[in-house]
Amino acid sequence: MYKSLSEMTLEELWELFPIILSEHKSCWGHWYEEEKQNIMSLLHDEILRISHIGSTAINSIMAKPIIDILVEIPKNVSMADIKEKLADSGYICMWEGENRKSFNKGYTDKGFAEKVFHLHLRYYGDNDELYFRDYMNDHPALDESGIPDNAQGRIEIAKKIYAKALEYGIQKKDILIDALCLTVSSDKKGALTTLETVRLVKEELGGKTILGVSNISFGLPQREIINATFFSLAMENGLNAAIINPNSEAMMKAYFSFRALADLDSQCEDYIARYGSQLSEAGQEPKNREKAGAGHEEMTLSESIIRGLKDGTIDMIATDHA
Repeated sequence: MYKSLSEMTLEELWELFPIILSEHKSCWGHWYEEEKQNIMSLLHDEILRISHIGSTAINSIMAKPIIDILVEIPKNVSMADIKEKLADSGYICMWEGENRKSFNKGYTDKGFAEKVFHLHLRYYGDNDELYFRDYMNDHPALDESGIPDNAQGRIEIAKKIYAKALEYGIQKKDILIDALCLTVSSDKKGALTTLETVRLVKEELGGKTILGVSNISFGLPQREIINATFFSLAMENGLNAAIINPNSEAMMKAYFSFRALADLDSQCEDYIARYGSQLSEAGQEPKNREKAGAGHEEMTLSESIIRGLKDGTIDMIATDHA
């Protein structure tokens, strides 16, 4: 049955438009120049500066094959007018705020088109991405060897990042190191290398890590099974932040159950609040269905005991005997 993009669920959209990492390709620069001319012809003198940003603008790293374009306009120009012109030329507005708007082009009901663009509309001067792009091109983070295929090599790069960041006054606590998650279908030790990197950044460097978790399963069937298991393993190894689909129930179950098991969820309150009112696998309703997820002050003593809330139960008993 045919579905338009607007009719698809978020899960279907994630399957249709997976996060893909690719080696740098020279054609990306050509694609940018072609689209730049199209945008310049469309907006004429309403543009003060147009720039190629994002990972495809950095020569030394793997990237999502999506061309990010930053368009800066004068502050006296209406963003609403620019939005209308871009929409007429095939761009779809995906997000908008008071002083920023984001558009895309190249997303079809059959997946990505050959050329995909993200356009970031800003007022002139709102362009921190340019500093990052220029620094990365001037100081290749991965040296000449590309992404190391072992954890220790990635740790050495993390050390360089920390040292250089400190020169700019950026503290380790404010940095998230991407442990570089590559698909396990093409690199059989990819998951193990990433997990070891996450662990070593925490244990040896005292740092924090982030992962694009779904990269691990690209090209495999039933990707959520792999994603959720890998997510749990990464959290066990000390992962601090993750780029995941929050509408994936498998991922959220992995998250809430891990926090409960790892003593990160006091009295399992978050887990109970989320799942206490759901039907069990046997189809039976929990006895505390009506009150599941409610705060301590709204529960009876018996309900607090049923939910296993030790601290709340003690507080209620103390209150009753005061």
